[in-house]
Amino acid sequence: MSPILFSLFINGLAREINEKAEGIEVGERRVRLLLYADDIVLLAESASDLQKMLDVVTAYSIQWRFRVNPKKGKSEVMLFGRKPRNRNRKWWLAGVEIGETEVYKYLGVELTSGLCFKQYKARILAEARKRMVLMWAMGMREGELSVKDCVRVWQALVRPVLEYGTVVWGEVKWEQAQRDGKDDSEM
Repeated sequence: MSPILFSLFINGLAREINEKAEGIEVGERRVRLLLYADDIVLLAESASDLQKMLDVVTAYSIQWRFRVNPKKGKSEVMLFGRKPRNRNRKWWLAGVEIGETEVYKYLGVELTSGLCFKQYKARILAEARKRMVLMWAMGMREGELSVKDCVRVWQALVRPVLEYGTVVWGEVKWEQAQRDGKDDSEM
């Protein structure tokens, strides 16, 4: 019951943000926030719009008597792009100053301010290799599994790890994930 009640409760906040903020343009749509479980991501093209959204969250939390968590790692601002940072700019949420971060993890995908996915790709490639070792242990190396079963295990254990989040970084060739693993010196 708790997740359903939270979803119903948080919809009012989403409505208020959608009414009061500009957000960003994605294709032909305006996107102001992303909601998943108890995570809220606010999206803005300007500092003033983002602070307006933070103020809406603060006012909503006061009105409905709930607390937001402005602690480091829970509530932070991430700026994308190559523009120089304004070190004098302050961000406020629920009366507390919140900091800026260079890396943000959303639904398991690590986003960096420059939208470089090198660290994320290295992490999921390492996880895929661990799963390959499991496949070898299941009898693949000794030939105890048929080719058909090996393909099924690959598609169930390894491929999802390599493909998760790929839609975020676009249609880019990823040579390391396509190699056969014999030459790891380039890693």
